[in-house]
Amino acid sequence: MKFKKLFSLLLAGVMAASVAAVPAVSAEDTAPVELTVVTTNDIHGYYTNTSSTLGMEYVAAIAQAEGADLVLDAGDTLHGQSFATVTQGESMARLMQAAGYDAMTMGNHDLNYGVVRLQQLSEDYLPILTGNLVDQNGDSALPGSITKEAEGITLGVFGVYDDSLISSADANALEGHTVTDAVAYANQTAQALTDAGCDVVVCLTHSADPIAFAQQTSNIDLVVSGHQHLEYRTLLDNAQGKNVFVTQNGYYFWQAGLISLTYDPATDEITQADLEYINAQQAAAEYTPDETVSALIDTITQENSAILNTVIGTSPVEMPYAWEDVRRGETDIGQFVTASYLEATGADLAIENAGGIRSGLPQGDVLYGNIISISPYGNLVVTKQLTGAEIWEMLEISLDITLRNQAAYEGQLGMLQQGSSAQDAQLAYPFPEESGSALQVSGAEITYDPEAEYGSRIQSVTIGGTAIQSGRYYTVAGNSYLATDDTYPMLANAAVEHEYGTCEEAIRDLLLQGEDAVRAAVEGSVWSVASAQPEEPVVPETPDTGSEEQPNSTDTTDTPVVPEEVPPTGDTAAPLAGTALLLVSGPGLGVLLVLRRRCRKTGGCQ
Repeated sequence: MKFKKLFSLLLAGVMAASVAAVPAVSAEDTAPVELTVVTTNDIHGYYTNTSSTLGMEYVAAIAQAEGADLVLDAGDTLHGQSFATVTQGESMARLMQAAGYDAMTMGNHDLNYGVVRLQQLSEDYLPILTGNLVDQNGDSALPGSITKEAEGITLGVFGVYDDSLISSADANALEGHTVTDAVAYANQTAQALTDAGCDVVVCLTHSADPIAFAQQTSNIDLVVSGHQHLEYRTLLDNAQGKNVFVTQNGYYFWQAGLISLTYDPATDEITQADLEYINAQQAAAEYTPDETVSALIDTITQENSAILNTVIGTSPVEMPYAWEDVRRGETDIGQFVTASYLEATGADLAIENAGGIRSGLPQGDVLYGNIISISPYGNLVVTKQLTGAEIWEMLEISLDITLRNQAAYEGQLGMLQQGSSAQDAQLAYPFPEESGSALQVSGAEITYDPEAEYGSRIQSVTIGGTAIQSGRYYTVAGNSYLATDDTYPMLANAAVEHEYGTCEEAIRDLLLQGEDAVRAAVEGSVWSVASAQPEEPVVPETPDTGSEEQPNSTDTTDTPVVPEEVPPTGDTAAPLAGTALLLVSGPGLGVLLVLRRRCRKTGGCQ
């Protein structure tokens, strides 16, 4: 689908003199106009049809069957699943172009590739409209808007990124750019498009609050939003008192939005608006997938396979993986993964749930596919602020899970040695439901007494060579799934401080630093059994030099409080645990699409 680019608006709001205004439609001669718009948002790298994902082949089919006047996306689409990340978004951009998308806007995770990469994708495949992303001169780094003729009227489409979300993007990705005020830019751009003769103005936005945003704007008829992972179909008053329709379609490509708008030239206003969500099952039942897009999916999948077989680095040591090993103690692969998070974020402490690690690394050449196999979920690396007391409590919970995992493993192994079947051994000594929440750790030295009572096992914790202090805040890095795991309420309740790239990217980047960096990441040990148990383990108090109080965590007491029970996690134990138990460790990629509510909410079944 081709369209005519109108202009890129600069921060000063000056319209390019070379752009000719399009005559407005005569209200006397034109009846109400019916418009159809197909929209997506927060796809996060999902791309093809499954029982739970719509797929680009069906976006194209819906747009063609319904005679769509616009096909639009509100961001966080080019980044997430390995299909997208192995080509830095190009796989998704190619499919969007083939599916007939007119434009998209930038999401915070799309920015993880950097401004230059987005500029390349925007020039080669489809406009990534984000005019308020500006360089040091105040010039827009990405296109600001496009226009398109449809149903006898002129449509203007522009994109704007919520400036309050800038901390949600990778801090290294802006590369000398900044984001200007979203509302001010939107009003300025919508006015310019209206002055240029656009009858209907559409805003694409990645926004923390699209309702409040729309209420502050003028001259916008339709706001297609992303970021919140919610469903919107709200007709409300804008700052002029005119109708503006605000929409959003959930997340992870469950569905697309089929928008129907009625525009009345007599009043220059949207008089009727509706949105139907078309999910994967409905699409498969009612539409025929587009053959061209389906063929391109097959082509890109084959191309990506070649990339996955590319050698990207060398490991001087083998880092073996077994399902039960990462759940019952410290492992080299666990240390390497968490060390990569420290390197990516500069955090004080890094953690990884055992269920988030699905493979190891070979000694010698490492393929890109090896990296994907370790962390196949598309989770992001995130940081949160926790007090020393909260970290101590978190480690107590993890240690308890680890010790129970160890007991289950030893019980199963004993029965197997006595001739019992693997099934009987697993039934007699099951791994706890939350077995996958046991933590692998980097950035600390921890001593513990495995014979002590629950809540008193941790004897000391040192971070950065200094004993942890209960009231001081520390930056903790982990994957975005673990960050919401209610096994660790202190972690789940803390706000995300910053989001980075995917876990696979962090692992890859550490490997690319060379063999010395790889070796250093796995040397030494974080956990050790205390040589002598003190009468009562105490977290050292924070000196009066003070640290800034953090609004997202309230427990700053000097004595950590451990809950009476370990909260459930939703991570279920494997049917049979242990290599010795003939367990097939790690699911195939196809298994990752199993529908569990927790998996959908957090972005990874772990």
